[in-house]
Amino acid sequence: VVLDLVLDLLTAHLPGGGVLIAWPDGDADGLQAIAENVGPPTVAALGAIRIGPTGTSTGACWSRAQAVISHDLATDDLWDRQVLAGLLDAGWHAVWSQPALDASGRPMATVDTFRTAPGPPTPDQARILDLAVNLVALALGHHRAEEARIHDAELDQLTGLFNRSYFT
Repeated sequence: VVLDLVLDLLTAHLPGGGVLIAWPDGDADGLQAIAENVGPPTVAALGAIRIGPTGTSTGACWSRAQAVISHDLATDDLWDRQVLAGLLDAGWHAVWSQPALDASGRPMATVDTFRTAPGPPTPDQARILDLAVNLVALALGHHRAEEARIHDAELDQLTGLFNRSYFT
């Protein structure tokens, strides 16, 4: 629910674009979309998002644990050419990727803003993006804590086996 609200917030305050939020897909080298309003052609163009210094701004953002701003896709050599062609065909000309970091500074997700016009974010847009990324980090941190609490409640801490509360 929170991620959908973040999509709505960014779409309302940053018209002329779309948003994709990605997190690990279970593969140590990849990310997957967990919330998006960029549409199937964009998700298909991105395919399996690889984590690394090049290929996509999403994967580079995760790899570097810092924002990656592709202000003009037509001239940015960061991008895999096949992915780039799909994004340009879908009408995107800029991508602003920011990591949602945990308390230790490790990425939990990326928030990617796709833009129909080239250019970097203005200072006001950057502030809105920072607020949205902080909301995503808080929501995912809460989600992780809740999963850990449930896990700890069901397993015996000494043996790692399910305890009796799991079976009731």
